[in-house]
Formats: sequence, C-alpha cells, structure tokens
Amino acid sequence: MTLNANSRELLRELKRSEWLPPYNVIFINAKVIIEIAQEDLVRQVVEEFLLLEKEITRKMTYCVLFCPKNIIKLPIDCFFCIANRTFEDVFPEHTAVQCGLVVNHQCLLRNKRCLIAYIHYRMKKIKALRWEIGTIIPAQLAENLSQNETQFLNKYDQLLTDYMANFELDLSSDLKPPKELYIEVRVLRDCGELMTESGLVNLEVHSQHFLRRVDVEQLIRQGLLEQIKR
Repeated sequence: MTLNANSRELLRELKRSEWLPPYNVIFINAKVIIEIAQEDLVRQVVEEFLLLEKEITRKMTYCVLFCPKNIIKLPIDCFFCIANRTFEDVFPEHTAVQCGLVVNHQCLLRNKRCLIAYIHYRMKKIKALRWEIGTIIPAQLAENLSQNETQFLNKYDQLLTDYMANFELDLSSDLKPPKELYIEVRVLRDCGELMTESGLVNLEVHSQHFLRRVDVEQLIRQGLLEQIKR
C-alpha cells in the first residue's frame, strides 16, 4: 500500500475538475458514516486512516507487552498512559518501532489534513457559487453536490437572503464596479416578463434589449442572457 496516495489523488481530482467533482455516493461503516466521492477516494482515505490507527495501537501494545521496563509500569491495555512520554523513555530497545510509529502517525495526520482541505475547498466553491449565480443553481452543478452540501447551500442562501432583506440591500449585485449602468443584452432562453423601472420587458429568446445592469445581472450569471459587447 502506498501511503497517502489516495489523499493526494483526492486533491488532484479537485484541481483537475472544472468546478467540483461528484460527491454523491454513500458509504456506511460501523465507526464512520460519510459520503464519498465518485471514485470512492474519500472512503479509501478513511479506511487507510483507520488502518494506520490500528497499526499504531498494535505497535504500542507490542512494546508494552515485550519491553521489560513497561510490563511493571503500565497496564497492558493502557494506550494513553505513554502518550506524554518520549520514545526513548518508553521504547528504549525498539528503534525500529520508534521509526514506524513516527511514519504511521505522520501519514495519519497527512490524511487528516488532506480530507479537511478537500471539504474546505468544496465549501468555499459552494459559497462562491451562491454569490456568482444566485439562488437558482444549474442542474449540472447541483448533481455534483452531496446531500449535506445541498443542505449547506440552502442554509447559506437563506442566511444571506435574510441578511440582505433586513437591510434592504442586494449585496450580490455589482460584485465588480460596473463601467456603465445600462448594458445591451441578448436573450438566450425565454425568461418571460421582467419588471424594471421603465415597466415590463418581455424577454423572448433571441431578442435584444438595452436595460439597467442591476435588473439583468442575475439572469446573465444564470446563463439566461448574455451581454453584447461592442
């Protein structure tokens, strides 16, 4: 087994993806209940994590059993009794075990960091999606989210919506300073009627309009309209 190979691949998968890779299969273990990525990488990383934990426990137990100095000082099933002592104090005659414990422990910590980075990155992308597109998430993006991520997105959206409603301010408009207040747009998909300051505008497919940026910015982000740049 190549240690940490799956956790590295998990992060590479994020880098290769245009947005986020799928995260939609459920894996249930007696100790762990998680949702795993398309290629089971998260599950494999967690399984390796548990194997490393067992290996560390096995090596610690071995030294407690077979090191004469430890037989009297420590109970056989006491794992945490030696946690705050140095390897030299506890395992003076087991140099190979000392090295193995360090390697196993560092690999375990690396897997932990990779999993946290994976989840944190996905969370950041989900937040950014809400600001960029709005409340309506395209189906091709939503299908890559897990159930928990979908719930997170809905709660984040509700929190943001309530905050903006309290202050009567749309924070999601004009994320970048606009160069002009009015823009020319082309309708890519039929959007029906849109209420503007000038009245109702019928956004039929292939029609072109000259409208306030703030009125159509969300529709542009959702891919329903496109700005005509001249």
